[in-house]
This record gives sequence, structure tokens and C-alpha cells, in this order.
Amino acid sequence: MYFLPHHCRTICLTALLLSAAICARLEAQEDRRDDKPTKSVGQLIQDLGSDSFAVRRAAGADLRKGDVDAISALRKAQPTSTPDVKVQIQSILRELESKSFGFRLSQLQRTLASDDANGLPEWDRFSTLVGSDKKSVELYVRLLKSEAELFGTAMNSPKTLPTQIQKRTAELVQTTRPASQKTEQFSVDSYAAVLLLAGNGDTRLPGGTSTAISALLQQSQFMAAVQSPDQDTAFSRLAGAYILRDRIAPAVPISFARRHQIPEGPILARRVLKTARGTYPLSAMMLLAEQGTVKDLPLLESLFKNKSILIGKRDRTGYIVEIGDLALAVAIHLRGEDPRDFGFGANGDRTQTFRFVPETTGFDSAAARAKVHAAYAEKFPATPAAAQKPAE
Repeated sequence: MYFLPHHCRTICLTALLLSAAICARLEAQEDRRDDKPTKSVGQLIQDLGSDSFAVRRAAGADLRKGDVDAISALRKAQPTSTPDVKVQIQSILRELESKSFGFRLSQLQRTLASDDANGLPEWDRFSTLVGSDKKSVELYVRLLKSEAELFGTAMNSPKTLPTQIQKRTAELVQTTRPASQKTEQFSVDSYAAVLLLAGNGDTRLPGGTSTAISALLQQSQFMAAVQSPDQDTAFSRLAGAYILRDRIAPAVPISFARRHQIPEGPILARRVLKTARGTYPLSAMMLLAEQGTVKDLPLLESLFKNKSILIGKRDRTGYIVEIGDLALAVAIHLRGEDPRDFGFGANGDRTQTFRFVPETTGFDSAAARAKVHAAYAEKFPATPAAAQKPAE
């Protein structure tokens, strides 16, 4: 084996180390250049007119990484630039402006044109739910302005949106709680913005977020806004789209739907009744009693034999109400008949409209229950309604 003299080995090692250091420095400089332009925006704009193609290309690439300040500087420089540079600036501006939520929002606020809303977060869903006329666009702008950070995240960093919605919802809940000093007041527009974003079923809602969003449906200011004639049905449409999300607790949404009679209410009620779990069927059937149609009869009749207890004797009524009992009473009601004529609450005051309460929809014995069910079967044997497809 050939061995270098000691001093030669030292020189070679030093040269290798120096070479490695130079390479590392060059790589670091290249990394910094990739992350953030090292030149000022003004210098980069000047470089667009350079005689060197490489310099022009590098300047254009760095300017395309710019932000709102870059947009402002480019627009300012455009009128006095040479024709070639103007063409480059126009191309860069189009790209930056298409990515800038703030710029797009400002432009939409100026024009209130639905075409300028295209591509902004949730516009397609909003316009489908609420509309695309000038009044609808004005409301959309209000929602964007109220939660610019959320919508900016939805546009530029959608993967982090669920966490941002969770955080913002928690903050809105805090505004509804008694406190000696509140840093923020509840905003109907902010909550409507959250409903719009959360109503997108493709957006994941972290644990507990949907419960908090649902609870805010009962916030007095929001309910007043839903009932306000100035808003038409805009807020109720946003709420309706949200309550049809999968895997949210239906109790509060059903209560909201009953109070405001939104078209999504019966849809949600039918979903609940197709599984018929817990006490949710109680509210769901009451909603159908108020807003359902004869198309709901097949679904209700499929529940007649369900003996799950909704209300028991522990409620001190002396009656037990099973799911099948209430389904039967609602079915009779939707047929235009009086449940009392079939044996429900037979001793009640006939001068008043039938009331769906434990005393009128429950039974104190199995015999009494069987008698009413038999009366229905005799009155409506194998009816076409029972054979038709249940409502969706």
C-alpha cells in the first residue's frame, strides 16, 4: 500500500474540509434563495428588465413568491415600465392576485359581482344555498370579512382549517357565557361564517366541535337573525346545510328545525327514525307531526312494533310511551284523523285540538295499547301508503 508523507496527508485533509465547507455554504445560500428572496421587491422589479435571461427568470420566480406588499409594488411600477417588463408584471400580478385572499376580498367588496366571487372559499355552496344576486354577494362579503382568518386558511392552508374552526368555535362559545369583562361580543356574522365552513361535509370537525356549533344554534341573537325579514332565508339555509352533516348529535338541530320550520328538518327527522335510537325519535316524530306528509307513513308504520320506551312511569304520568305508540299517533294525525277516535286519550277534552303529551300518546296497560293498534289496522288494512317508498 502506498502511504502519503505526513504533511501531504494534512494538506489533502484540509483541502477536503475546506471544499465541504464551501459546498455547505453554497447549499445553504441556495436553500435561503428557495425559501425567501434575498433581494428587495424593488430590485427584483428592476431585474425584470435585465439584459440577462437568467437574471430576469430568477427575478420573476422570486416575485411569484411575494405577498400583498409585492402586489402593491408591482401595480405601482407597472405604468412606468417598459412594454416587455409590463407584460411580465401583468403575468406575475395575475398569479399573485389569484392566490391572495385579501386582494380577492377587496376586489369583491368593490364590485359585488358574483363573477369575482368565483374561486373564493365556499362560494359555490353559498351561492347554491343563498343565491348569487347582489344582496347575497353583500352577505357573503360580510361573512368573509367577519372571519377573514378562517376563510384565508380555507383558501391557502385547508389542511389546518379543522383546527382553526375548532379554536374559533370555542371562542364564540365563550362570548355567550356570563363574564364581568368580555374581550369579544357574539357576532351573528361570525357564527354564520362558521356554519358555512362547517356545513361542508368534506371538512373534518375535531372532537366536540360539532356539539359546540350545534349548541350555538340556540343563541338568542342568531335565532332573532334567522327570523328577521331582512335576511330572508339566508341564515336558515346555512343552518339547514349544517344540520344535515353526518355524525352530529341531532337533539339541538331538530329543536332548531321545529322552531324555524326549515325544509331540512323533516330530512333530519327521517334519518333519526331510520335508526330509532335513544330518545331522539321523540323529537323526530314530533317534527314530522308538525311538518311531515303522508309520504312519511311507511317509515312511521315500520316503527309500530318498536317497544323501546320513550317515556316511562318514572315521569309520574302513570303512562308508558313506546316508540311504536307515538309513531301510531303521528301516523293517524298525518292521515287527517283524530288519534282520540282510535282510543288515544279517549277521555280528553274534545273541544280542544289533540295534544301530543304522555297522557294522550301512552298507555297504562298492554291491553289498552293492543286495542288502539288493532283499531288502526282495521281502519287502514294493507293501505297503498304502507307499500310506497318512504320519504327520503
